[in-house]
Amino acid sequence: MGHVNPDADAIGSGLAVVHAAHLLGKEAWLSFAYPDETPETLRILPGADTIVRPCDMPDDIDFVVVVDCGSADRMGVLHHLAEKVPYTLIIDHHRSNDGFGTHSVIVPRADATAQLILDFLDALGVALTPSIASCLFAGLLTDTGGFHWGSARAHADAARLVEVGIDADSLTRQLMDTRPFSYLELLGTVLQTATLLPDAGKGRGLVYATVPHDVYKNARPEDVQALIDVVRTTGEAEVALVMREMTSGVWTGSLRSRSLVNVADIARHFGGGGHRQAAGFTVTSSLNDVLHTILRILDNPPLHDGYRALTP
Repeated sequence: MGHVNPDADAIGSGLAVVHAAHLLGKEAWLSFAYPDETPETLRILPGADTIVRPCDMPDDIDFVVVVDCGSADRMGVLHHLAEKVPYTLIIDHHRSNDGFGTHSVIVPRADATAQLILDFLDALGVALTPSIASCLFAGLLTDTGGFHWGSARAHADAARLVEVGIDADSLTRQLMDTRPFSYLELLGTVLQTATLLPDAGKGRGLVYATVPHDVYKNARPEDVQALIDVVRTTGEAEVALVMREMTSGVWTGSLRSRSLVNVADIARHFGGGGHRQAAGFTVTSSLNDVLHTILRILDNPPLHDGYRALTP
C-alpha cells in the first residue's frame, strides 16, 4: 500500500515489492486510496496497469507492506484494511513516521524508500529484474530531485539499477521533463500569484504561490505537485511554498528549502511531515492564517539543529 496522491517513490517502491513477491511465488497487489486512477506520468512503470482500487482488494489478505507513508492517516481508507491483518510492515524514510505498523523499518537518512526496498531485496536474495530496477530507479530519481540532492549512495544505487538494463533515458524524460501543454497554462496562472517576502525568516526569504480550487480541480494532480519545483528556484528565498486549495477552506502545502531551514518542522506544526528539504501538510484553515503561522515559525525557529545559523 502507498499513500494518497502517490508519487514515484510510493508507486515505484510498491510495484517493486509486488514484482519481488511474484518472484517468490506469492500473490500480491498494490493499492492506494486516492485518486481513483494512477497518475498518468507514472503509468510508464512496469506493472502499473495491475494496481487495484481499494474496493477491489481481496478479502483474505494476511500481510500488508506500507511503503513511503509517513503516518497512518496518509493511507486514507486503506488504513482500516491494514488494521484487519495480523502483520503490517512499514518501510519508510520519513523522519516524522511514528512506526504505526506491527513492524517498522524507518531510515530517515535514506534518499528514498526505493533505497530501502533495494536493501530488502538484497537481504532476501531476490535478483534485480529490469521491471524491479525500473520501479526503484523512478523512486530514487524523483525523491532526489533528479539527483540534485542525492547522496553518494544514491548515485551508486542508480548506477547499479541502470546496469540491470533499464531505459533510464526514457524514464527520466517521462518523469522529469514531460508535461502536457496545459501545464504551461497552469504554470502561467499560478505564477501570477507568486509572492516574494525577502525579509522572512530573518532575511532568509520566503516565496509562495497559490492554486485556487477552481484551478486545482481542472488540473492533473501530478502537474499541480510539480509547480513547487519551479517556485523553489527563486534565488532570493531559502524556503518555497505552494498552497493548493483542495476544497473550500482545506489547503495542502508543499514546502522546499535550500539547506538552512528544516521544512519538516514547519509541516509537523500542521500535522504533516517529510524531510529537511521537502515536506508537506494538509490543513483546514484560511490561507492568511497558514502564511502567518509559517512566517512566525521562520522568524522564531525551534532551538535545535533543524535550523542552521546564517553565515556571512
